[in-house]
Amino acid sequence: MQSHLSARDLLLLPARGYAKLSRKLQEVGEKREVLRDRVRTTACTLPSRLVTLEIGHVLGQLGAWDFGPLRLGAADRNVFLRSLETRFTNDLEKIITQADRAAEGNPVVFGSPVQFRSGLGWHEDFSTDYTWPTTFSPECRIIDFGNKADIKFPWELNRCHHFVTLGQAYWLTGNEKYTRTFLDQIGQWIHVNPVLEGMNWINAMEPSIRSVNWLWAWGLFAQSPVLQERDKVCFLCSLIDHGRFIVRHLEVKPGVPSSNHYIADLAGLVHLGLALPYVREAHTWLARGLSGLLRELRMQIRGDGVSYESSTAYHRFVTELFGATFLLCRRHGVKIPDWAWNRLELMIEFVQAIARPDGKSPLIGDSDDGRLHVFSPIESDDHRHILGLGAHLFNRDDFAASAGPGLHDASWLAGRVLQPPASEPKNRGKSRAFPSTGIFALRHQDAFMSVTCRKSGPLTGHLHNDLLSFDLAALGQPWIVDIGTYCYTRSKRWRNHFRNTSAHNTIQIDGNEQNEFDEDDLFALGRDAEPVVTLWESNNYRDVLEAYHTGYQRLESPVTHRRRFTFEKKSKSWLIADSLEGKGRHQVEASLHFDSGVSIDVDGVGEFTAVGQEPDRSLRLTIRSSSIALTSDNFKIDRDWVSRSYGTKHQGILLRVTFTAQFPVVLNTCIFTGDERSRSVL
Repeated sequence: MQSHLSARDLLLLPARGYAKLSRKLQEVGEKREVLRDRVRTTACTLPSRLVTLEIGHVLGQLGAWDFGPLRLGAADRNVFLRSLETRFTNDLEKIITQADRAAEGNPVVFGSPVQFRSGLGWHEDFSTDYTWPTTFSPECRIIDFGNKADIKFPWELNRCHHFVTLGQAYWLTGNEKYTRTFLDQIGQWIHVNPVLEGMNWINAMEPSIRSVNWLWAWGLFAQSPVLQERDKVCFLCSLIDHGRFIVRHLEVKPGVPSSNHYIADLAGLVHLGLALPYVREAHTWLARGLSGLLRELRMQIRGDGVSYESSTAYHRFVTELFGATFLLCRRHGVKIPDWAWNRLELMIEFVQAIARPDGKSPLIGDSDDGRLHVFSPIESDDHRHILGLGAHLFNRDDFAASAGPGLHDASWLAGRVLQPPASEPKNRGKSRAFPSTGIFALRHQDAFMSVTCRKSGPLTGHLHNDLLSFDLAALGQPWIVDIGTYCYTRSKRWRNHFRNTSAHNTIQIDGNEQNEFDEDDLFALGRDAEPVVTLWESNNYRDVLEAYHTGYQRLESPVTHRRRFTFEKKSKSWLIADSLEGKGRHQVEASLHFDSGVSIDVDGVGEFTAVGQEPDRSLRLTIRSSSIALTSDNFKIDRDWVSRSYGTKHQGILLRVTFTAQFPVVLNTCIFTGDERSRSVL
């Protein structure tokens, strides 16, 4: 009997033959550690045979896929890296710092380096030290109110974004310590995560995102002399396992609306299908992935270009999935129809329109910081990397001008260093309406307001009770904000706090939610409130938006909340007029949530000054009612929380107006940018 198993033997072995291989390895005296590290059993029964039997050729091509700059020759690669160093010096220094942390066993997850008790805790919620058992994957519980664990934390680690960071650092420095770290960690991952065992195989989205990051990382390390044949064999076999698992566990059911999960599944299949053409199933992965993506682009993206999940963060996520995958198809000569490119361009236009003047996005709906890949250390609420990608895909100067630091992230995808335009494009920074979704952006120069009149789509799991709420920025900073999401399953109290009506800049009646929800059902929201937009006018002088919602029509004494926004562009002033229509006495609670770093001074009854991050920045607010006489007892300044990124929260200021009155009632809120003359405008 042979004393050595060739790469050919391992690559041509059907998945169901791994058990036989295990016995054969033991018979020929291979070490048990090699067996456990390099061979995985799998429940998938489709044969994993290659199209070609030239195994040496296959292994030699491993990593030579046409992603970003990976196919550049040595001279062009040096030009690319020098250009990056010239334009993005600080970002590259941060990449190397993060790679060094990853090499020390402390990778950056959700923006912060994590600490484990020993080694990388692939199954550990590092925020609570809870470890998921390595049981049969379908038996793993995602939500368990008996502990404070949040599976998002280990899932984020297992997406392996830091593998790409290690690869970037290797390109920038040539230091083989990053290669050795990568091989050690990916080998450990394969060792402790057999297919269908543990929380990393619960759904198909996580293996899909992980596969894409593995492909990128391997491509960045492909020229390293440290890589050995057994590393290549092990890596390829695990990728085949990932592809098989994804295609057999796609997150779609007949008659049930699909979500961003399914889009991620399909994007992973396309990446694997294009990267591994010598695998027999690759053609099926590519065909099924691409046809599914085009179908979901029609179904999940409304005519105004916005995802029907109505979350700015999840819209960013699916835009990245479509954009990166379509770019990959274009580079491989796979045709994407014109209508799909047009729809993707609308998606990117929404990202541009909703961005505040500081480049950050209002966090409408849920946000879990989900990304397909992360090439630069930008903050999680900064979605401008999408604009950089759009500048490359559509050759649009306005996208490039708006992208800012997002150009660095997109440069890795593009395979060339993207530049801002030489001159400011015309018609950039206009107010925009997205009527099919119900999100409006009121903008002039450095003054910006987003308003949520979002319509309920097929899915409500990532919606908040935020109808007629708004986000306001001016004078170089955000002031009144959506407070974010913070967490999903760690705490139902915190989960529900961040999605309830009083956590948004809107009005609550008699303590009722706009849409009812079960506190134990963390991913569902009722459909009581439907918004109706009755007026939208926008010109060079002012924007006017009026809408109401039906959420309080279910009360014993029904109430309609109607809100009218008037934005005077010359004075950069806003009037928010609330009409509470109905009969009887009701309690009214109107909330304004200010960003962390903002303080509030009381100037009189219903008179306030919001002081910004710089002492010379301030907003003046006046809150009045023509229906009742408000006193100081009706106003309260308190502390609440603002979560800009998943798993973190910071203290902010809450200004709340509470009163009980006979309806109908009118409440007016005037906001000025510190110019006394603007008071006469409204």
